[in-house]
Amino acid sequence: MARHIILLTGASSGIGRELAMVLAQAGHTVLALARDENKLRELAKVNALIVPVPFDLTDTGAIGELCGRLANSHPGIDVLVNNAAVQVDQRLDAPGYEDSTVEREVALDLVAPILLAKGLLPRLMANRGMVVNVASALALAPKSTAAVYSTAKAGLVNFSAALSNQVPEIAVCTVYPPVVDTPMTAGRDTPKVDAGVVAVAIAEAIESRRNNVWIGKAKALRLMARLSPRLAGAITRRS
Repeated sequence: MARHIILLTGASSGIGRELAMVLAQAGHTVLALARDENKLRELAKVNALIVPVPFDLTDTGAIGELCGRLANSHPGIDVLVNNAAVQVDQRLDAPGYEDSTVEREVALDLVAPILLAKGLLPRLMANRGMVVNVASALALAPKSTAAVYSTAKAGLVNFSAALSNQVPEIAVCTVYPPVVDTPMTAGRDTPKVDAGVVAVAIAEAIESRRNNVWIGKAKALRLMARLSPRLAGAITRRS
């Protein structure tokens, strides 16, 4: 089995933390990126192949420099996993829902993944690598109280397709999880998939270089969104 050097965003909790451990246990070097340096250092104690990369992806103007540093320090980098995301569960007209919050959500969920792929593309192409974009079932049927998140994830799906067409030298995979049991979904009274299940599915997709991964109820929602968008929308409104 090939050993990869993987940049994984959102690595300090949820899917990202589980995935970092799964990948490192399989012998891959994981460049674990997140804002919380303390959590990253604790994670690195679990496995020496996990390398902390503390960084705030909402600082989009610094992403190019970050990519340059990583390309120089790890020229063999061959996989990018865009996993970091934030979902603000609010109506657009909710009191206190500031423009800056919208901008941060779009920056983290859509702009940062695009800029990371752009910045690392020379190394990914040279190493015949792979980009994994963790989207959401809400990209298929948007949730009324997560308009910005749903829109950003739909944009990420389209970016995956465009990148795959533009750069055939690399593999591009889009992952569609349903509601996952993570800190981001804490307090929601809805069935959730374990983050470890999603992590294993992503790790397997990296090994097989799959194009799309549909997890749990996202499989059914995919078909439903095609056959009955209204019904699919009714389901996601309750998610």
